[in-house]
Amino acid sequence: MCLLSNYIQAQKVKSQTVNGTSIHYPIVALPASMKTYTVKSNRMGLDSIEFNRVKSPAERILLEGFSRVASNADLMIRLHYGNLKLYQFASPTVIKSIDDLKGASFNTIIEYTIEVTFEVLDSRNVVIQKETYLSGSSFKTGGTTDIPRRQAKATEVVGAVTTAINEGIEACNVRIKDLFDTYREKHPLEFYAVKPSKTETYDDYATAVKTLEGAFAQSSDGAALVKAIEPSLEFWKKKMTTLNPSAHEDEKSYYFLCTYNLAAAYCYLDDFDKSVAYLDKAKANDYKPGYVGLLRNEVTKRKKMKDQYLADKAKVESNPESIYLKSESANTTPSSVFDLGKKTSTTATTESNYLEQGFLILSTGDTTFGKFVEFDVNLNKGLVSFVPNGGTRRDFHAPYAAVRFASIRGEVYSFGKNGKTRVVYASEQLVVLSTSPTDVWFKFGNREPVLYKTFDSNDGASFVTNYKKKLAEVIKGTCATVEEKVLKGTYDLKKEGVQPLEPFIRDYENECGSKRYEENRLALDPVTVRKTYR
Repeated sequence: MCLLSNYIQAQKVKSQTVNGTSIHYPIVALPASMKTYTVKSNRMGLDSIEFNRVKSPAERILLEGFSRVASNADLMIRLHYGNLKLYQFASPTVIKSIDDLKGASFNTIIEYTIEVTFEVLDSRNVVIQKETYLSGSSFKTGGTTDIPRRQAKATEVVGAVTTAINEGIEACNVRIKDLFDTYREKHPLEFYAVKPSKTETYDDYATAVKTLEGAFAQSSDGAALVKAIEPSLEFWKKKMTTLNPSAHEDEKSYYFLCTYNLAAAYCYLDDFDKSVAYLDKAKANDYKPGYVGLLRNEVTKRKKMKDQYLADKAKVESNPESIYLKSESANTTPSSVFDLGKKTSTTATTESNYLEQGFLILSTGDTTFGKFVEFDVNLNKGLVSFVPNGGTRRDFHAPYAAVRFASIRGEVYSFGKNGKTRVVYASEQLVVLSTSPTDVWFKFGNREPVLYKTFDSNDGASFVTNYKKKLAEVIKGTCATVEEKVLKGTYDLKKEGVQPLEPFIRDYENECGSKRYEENRLALDPVTVRKTYR
């Protein structure tokens, strides 16, 4: 997603957030012959009278890239929900049914678990994917797992269980779409118009953006969307021919607006060649090159996603049976979707670039060794996919409540709702976390965390930023001697990444922190982390 409004500082143009869409490419590429689907639901042991507020489960699974039929579908989706288990909190009392709760005290606390599972099968009833909803939109493959225990008052159990089931079914719908469906998904995009002046409103520029937003809102079909957006595209193209960016700074900024908007529009239409062509014009214009670079990164990322999907699609078309893992029975979930289009021999996955060795330390304290599946790609989708040694794949979804740490490529990461966070350094006096290639968070003692943005060669503003002053502000009032070193230029801060900060971290710890820098660095070694939390 390209959200650049926080960075734009242009004097003549302004950013506008548009409710746009972009193509969602599924995780699993299916053969083109699979065009239809049907959905059936199975209530397991729940009284239909008591639980009459579960919302039409089968009707809530909606795929946009497939046609729904009543029978003889290419894909059969089965929803299973139920197997309700009830426990009286802090009591050995066994509760066999809802009827046992009648007459219970209003304040009696009941714990319960409930199962919500989906299966996706082909027309031969062979399982392609089977997952169980856990909680917080998290799923697990292989075997049934209850939604973790929740609590409710005795008089509210039916309502609480119903809500949990409805949440689970909705999560299943999102998950199935993510796995198999191709469609235009909604998210905000950034386009630009001209700032009104005292003498001119520049309504034509604003209208072009408004027309584009209306097209995104009304059109899900690719061809219809291109046609609806055409007036805006033609406006920006025509304006470009009337501008002389070398003549005046205003025209330079308007030329940036036109080339940027055209590049962004073609990016989200998946016409990447045209998008790159306009990005090249914007780069030659040399107006806000950092922001042009950021959009180019977005184009590169989206093109890579599309190319990967098309490659997977081609492999599946040449070998449709590759969507099933042949080493497992017909009624077993495939170990992982990375087997699509690949050989099913034992060497195919161990030698695959999709897999990287590492280990997980779970919230239970257990350590599991194995291989990560497409770590970076999946993490961008809110997923950590892991194949334990000798086991089947486990998927952990954001906010990764079940994962405490992960070790891969010799580095240690913690997890949260924003994805992976690299733990750069940690002591009682100083914690340093990296949440992106440029975002580094410092926490000094009991103070609130402070964000420091590192040098970024793609951002034109980085070349003129005073990083000595910037870092000095971060540590102001915490360590005078190191603050003085920063201002004197002791540390080379105009380099990308976290590594240039390591001498600074070492000096801070040794002069004003724990005085145990090397010991604390060793504590972040993956082997040490595993021993500590095993």
